[in-house]
Amino acid sequence: MLRALVALSVLLVGSGCLFLETRENFSGDLKVAWTLGGTTDCAQVGVDEVVVTITRVEGSGNNVGPTGLPCADGQVSVEDLREGEYRLTLQGVRKLSEDEAVVLFEDDENFVILGGGTTDLGTLDLRRVVNTPGELRVDWTFQQVDADPTPACDVAGVDNVRIIMVDDAGQTVFDDVTDCLNGPTGIADIAPGNYLVTLEGMGTYNDLDVTYYRASNVAVTIQSDTITDLGVVQLNVLTDNFGDLDVNWTLEGRTCQTAGVTRVTVRIYRLGRTSPEDSFEADCVDGHALRTTFLPGDWRTVVEAVGNEGGTTVNWSGQLEHNVAPGQVSVYTVTMRPI
Repeated sequence: MLRALVALSVLLVGSGCLFLETRENFSGDLKVAWTLGGTTDCAQVGVDEVVVTITRVEGSGNNVGPTGLPCADGQVSVEDLREGEYRLTLQGVRKLSEDEAVVLFEDDENFVILGGGTTDLGTLDLRRVVNTPGELRVDWTFQQVDADPTPACDVAGVDNVRIIMVDDAGQTVFDDVTDCLNGPTGIADIAPGNYLVTLEGMGTYNDLDVTYYRASNVAVTIQSDTITDLGVVQLNVLTDNFGDLDVNWTLEGRTCQTAGVTRVTVRIYRLGRTSPEDSFEADCVDGHALRTTFLPGDWRTVVEAVGNEGGTTVNWSGQLEHNVAPGQVSVYTVTMRPI
């Protein structure tokens, strides 16, 4: 990282003009304006000040600066320079503290002062001299797939988050995986510029990595020596990598009509969890229901009903553990028995 210590006490500064304390015979003035990589938008390129330094090329004479001026002034006039040849240096800087700055843009120009005249250098376009790196900070959550509106990593079934950054030229500049629990996380040493960020939430199924969630092409601009916070990004469900359930039910030794059952209640649990991730009622005679978007892995389905046989109330219940595979419809049958 290139840093410049900026002294601000050499000259009096006012309204974009630098005034020397005395006026000598055979002196002249300098006028110059600036742009930064073709733009006058100082904030866009992260420049706070333009530091002006004037050095006599040979012989005795005025040396000016370094003196910092507000970048937004866009120009400066320097009066009462003795006749002679000078070198002008303009540096566009981001202030880090009162005494320290990072040089982002720079240009040098030789010029000659003639007595009684004004040397107008027009507009100098300062070139970016160093891509002082910045940092990206990002956190994540996952699209609601159950009762939790912002599911945590374990609820979402995500072990790791993959972060991919692509620059304006389409080149991948960062591609790495971090533990899901590490959010928010920071990525350092990124060159200033515009990027597209993709986040992927990854889990495992039968020891294979599966991408369950994704947020694609989130635009971000990285500035020099700055932490850019992308905030909390929601990763959306990749339905093709989730599974669907075709839940079937029967009553042992009975039909819905003979058991006097009109409705069934179905609850579907992730194995090891006590709260269902899906719960619904259906007409018993339907015999099945298709439910969509389940995280691959092991599940348990409970089906219950209340019947009436000859005026006697009979409770029915059944459950089954089963597996959900990515991108497939799992078909299974739960048999209810009287309890």
